[in-house]
Amino acid sequence: GDYLDAKFFEEMQHDCEKVRLGRKLKIERKIVTREGVCIFEINYSPVRDHEGKVNGITLFMKDISEFIRKNEKIRRSQEETMQQSRQLDHVREAMNRSGIISVEYDMDGYILDANTAFLRIMGYRQLDEVVGMSHDIFVSSDHAETEEYRSFMERLKSGQSVKGQFERVTKSGQTIWLSGSYNVVNEINGRPVMIVQVVVDITESVMLLKKTIDQSK
Repeated sequence: GDYLDAKFFEEMQHDCEKVRLGRKLKIERKIVTREGVCIFEINYSPVRDHEGKVNGITLFMKDISEFIRKNEKIRRSQEETMQQSRQLDHVREAMNRSGIISVEYDMDGYILDANTAFLRIMGYRQLDEVVGMSHDIFVSSDHAETEEYRSFMERLKSGQSVKGQFERVTKSGQTIWLSGSYNVVNEINGRPVMIVQVVVDITESVMLLKKTIDQSK
């Protein structure tokens, strides 16, 4: 029939030779059909007579093509995710070495990770002080209630990256200014999975500019 080709018959004959020796056998075989390649799981069992001699073979065939294809798709997705994770690790290491300030959030704005430069500039000693906390710990309580801030967070949660200069608040309540971007990171399939903030501290420049403007008034 459509499912049986010459190579498959040869492989079945080879399988049956093993089973005639009294062995059970479970094996996967590829079969070429008009629609393409199908994969079957075949279970062979020897049939014995009253003296215990093998005088026949029973077999059960199950089409596992879709199962194999799904597993292969999952495996490729996992490999791609691992590769993406390794690449992200390399980026983190490079940023740490260069002193770049960076922090990672989930898509709801909760902190996943932060590098040493970020912790230092924000006045935190340990990573566990911020992991799991909401992004709004870095803004004043008044600003966190504004429409501007809510709109900013909604843009990020919807998968939009945001660039600019940002007024933020340290652990001690000091105001600092950061310049950079909040970058949305997507999986291979395009689904946004995290937000990576990469910035530089421009507080000194902003304060100098404000002082200059005040003196000119």
